[in-house]
Amino acid sequence: MSSEGGDVTALEARLADLERRVALLEGGGTHEEDPFGDRVDVWLTDPGWHPIRLMKLVRELTGIGLKEAKDIVSGTPAVLKEGVREDEAASIKAQVEELGATVELK
Repeated sequence: MSSEGGDVTALEARLADLERRVALLEGGGTHEEDPFGDRVDVWLTDPGWHPIRLMKLVRELTGIGLKEAKDIVSGTPAVLKEGVREDEAASIKAQVEELGATVELK
């Protein structure tokens, strides 16, 4: 019987952990509790010399349509992607800067 009590306690602890993670993903947790690290916004500040290639990359990174990508590229400074993990933001920044554009992480 005592092993059942331990199993229940372990399951309750696991359930509490899962509920906390779901709350974080739904935006219900605090910023300090985020297990994925700090979140940042990726701002496109200058499109550089390859706006067409940049529009294609923006579409690939965000999944938006051509018109929306064109609006972002031509309307700099503009938010390219919001609330992304720092590692993902660094990857996006590297890809965009490879095309000669300028990006800020805020």
